[in-house]
Amino acid sequence: MENEPRVNRYRFFCRASGVYYIQDNKTGKQESLRTRDPEEAERLAFHRNESARLAAGHRQIGIGYMQASDPEIRTRTWSYVMDYFCDQPNKPSTTKRKKIAVKDPALQPLRACILIETTPEQLLTVLKNGTVSTNCYLRKLHNLARDMEWLPKDILKRHMWPKVRYGDKRAITLEEHRRIVAVAPTQERKRYYEVLWHSGGSQSDIALLTAEQIDQDKGIIRFKRIKVDGRDVGNVNLIMGPTLEEIISALPSSGPLFPTLASVGENDRATAFQKHCLKAGVEGVTLHSYRYAVAQRADNCGYNKRHSMAMLGHSREATHDGYARGGATTIPSLEEYELAFEAASQERERLRIEKREKIIKLRDHLAGDEPGQEKTGTT
Repeated sequence: MENEPRVNRYRFFCRASGVYYIQDNKTGKQESLRTRDPEEAERLAFHRNESARLAAGHRQIGIGYMQASDPEIRTRTWSYVMDYFCDQPNKPSTTKRKKIAVKDPALQPLRACILIETTPEQLLTVLKNGTVSTNCYLRKLHNLARDMEWLPKDILKRHMWPKVRYGDKRAITLEEHRRIVAVAPTQERKRYYEVLWHSGGSQSDIALLTAEQIDQDKGIIRFKRIKVDGRDVGNVNLIMGPTLEEIISALPSSGPLFPTLASVGENDRATAFQKHCLKAGVEGVTLHSYRYAVAQRADNCGYNKRHSMAMLGHSREATHDGYARGGATTIPSLEEYELAFEAASQERERLRIEKREKIIKLRDHLAGDEPGQEKTGTT
């Protein structure tokens, strides 16, 4: 049986200058061997080829050992990882979000690639062609493969992953909110946006509100946050202000407060909102911008931070601070604070003197030294 010819990865050649170069037939990269001696050039090329051949052989031997415990290691593709990622037990909304994420066009070239044969260059190409979402979900897929021990080592080291940089998000202003409400086609939409402005609830929380969650006598809305469902987080009882109470009183007294909006998905509500923004001439905001607005308004007027976090359903201060950041903070007058402090200091001194005088009078009275009164003795 004839041996199959060996294909060398590297070949050497001489240029017109007389200097020998070596070329990587796999990548096409060329580099100088810094010699004019043909024998030395041949020896250097031989060592390069032997090194590459041994490395590939050792890799195949290692995969062979791993195949004994994982028979699918040579055939498992990224498509398998993506399917496993989506099939993990999650809330329906999370599963839906995962299935949408793995349809990212930038991830599709990876689907047919053998997981164990994936190179760092392939992942970097996907990341270059993708978005922030691609970066986030490819990390999750890569980490899942590592945790399941489908990969013997990281394909990309942690420092090689591009930093996740989210786009700027901003709060909606009162003037923009009023313009959007003005062009909303129905009273239900108008009141929905008004409740978002005054409550800080998420678009789904507000759209799914029912009359049973409203206590008109006490003026309270009882929120059951969809996002934190299943976590050890209590519900929120929000006391309505006069304006919010008027809006709620005009909504149905039983069942969903927004029947039409409750029957459609969050994407439909977001799409409709963008149409209203376009019509009102408002750019750069989404329904989520209402939550940023509430956080910034609360921070601006000195609203209790713990109450603000509870209203928005935030459990971490860092998350809440991110929402509140970016708003224009109104700083009180230093002069007013100084005058108020001086007045308070004078009032404290007056009360101290008054109290001291009362104590002296009481002491003199008990000692019988008050004018016109004789000291009483013990009989």
